[in-house]
Amino acid sequence: MRQQKNMATKQAKIVPQYVEFIPESLSDGTLYISRTYKTAVHKCCCGCGEEVVTPLMSTEWTLSTNKDGVSLYPSIGNWSMPCRSHYWIRNSKVIWAGAMSKKVTLCPIQMPATKAMSETLSREGIALNENIK
Repeated sequence: MRQQKNMATKQAKIVPQYVEFIPESLSDGTLYISRTYKTAVHKCCCGCGEEVVTPLMSTEWTLSTNKDGVSLYPSIGNWSMPCRSHYWIRNSKVIWAGAMSKKVTLCPIQMPATKAMSETLSREGIALNENIK
């Protein structure tokens, strides 16, 4: 009997949960936000199960909230993980930007958003906070 490979499901949205301490066991589709420790943590939205830690500092990621949900800036680029997933969290929606290539992941500086990424976000009604060339 042949075993079927477990297919991971990509997340389309993420639900914010404000906590003081990040729990040891994370739920899929939940962004755990600790304002006390200035950190947001979630399972990778590709479904691989890896833990993604985003320090909330002006030199790392910033978190914004509004009536439509939470947003993290800049994008989440999991280039050190086997999945190499790359996505934006905007208004609690996960917007996929495509896997990170080896060439991009080796770049020592953060790459700006591409025009295609900007157009994808624009279709979702989301504006970027950076200049697109």
